Amino acid sequence: MQNEENLKLRKDFAFWKAEYDLGTDHSVAVLLTAALILQHAREFNKFKDDDDRLASDTFQQVILDPENFARYNDGVIQAALLRAAHPTELDYSSHEGVSRRMTDILSGIFRMNSRQQGEAALEFAFALRTERLRLTSSDVSRLENEIRNLPNKNGQYIKLLSDLMINSSEAWRDEASI
Repeated sequence: MQNEENLKLRKDFAFWKAEYDLGTDHSVAVLLTAALILQHAREFNKFKDDDDRLASDTFQQVILDPENFARYNDGVIQAALLRAAHPTELDYSSHEGVSRRMTDILSGIFRMNSRQQGEAALEFAFALRTERLRLTSSDVSRLENEIRNLPNKNGQYIKLLSDLMINSSEAWRDEASI
């Protein structure tokens, strides 16, 4: 499914009217929508609760809630959020509980790689490998182990996922130790 097709927007995207054509590639428009929403969350300072902002008046790191990736589970929306967020907004490595929650979400996405719920698995793997998305080292190790044990129903797709998450990681570790 996902290894031969573009990521598609399903019928119920909350930020658009339902009349859009499902057969059209909406990835650029979804990316723009996600970027505008995130920028609004960074700049708008009249939220009832400061926890709803993606900015802080103090020297505190503000991260995107992992639940956004569970709530917006279309692969094209997840990819857009990954691409539109600042890397610091995806750095869960210093928050053990939040990193674990993001890892749980990623674990489900990687396990569901042959279904709609897992269509953005390669996007997440790439974000992890490039360190745009950061987790604690124990959570990254957990994901690597889970990917090693995925059934190889999708052949090439699982190989790409494994290459991004494991093989490139091992090559980097080998190169770094030289």
